[in-house]
Amino acid sequence: MEVEDKTGAEVPVVVSLLYPLRDELKPFLKRMGIPTGDEGFGELLEEVKSLDAKGGVNLILLAETLGEWLSLWGEVKELVREVFG
Repeated sequence: MEVEDKTGAEVPVVVSLLYPLRDELKPFLKRMGIPTGDEGFGELLEEVKSLDAKGGVNLILLAETLGEWLSLWGEVKELVREVFG
């Protein structure tokens, strides 16, 4: 909604991704009916790219501290840049 307010364009979120997807979260997500898979994050990004959808990706970084979050952001930013160029 914020994008629509600022630009007048509607950008629906097509998919939400958790990074990193820790093993202890997988049973919880599966009980909620959310598939987790065994592929790496790069492969998952390739799959999202292949959707060729006109929408956004909601990226959720799981961290306990700001320093950890910033480190994860650096990692995932490079992965996204490699896949989506």
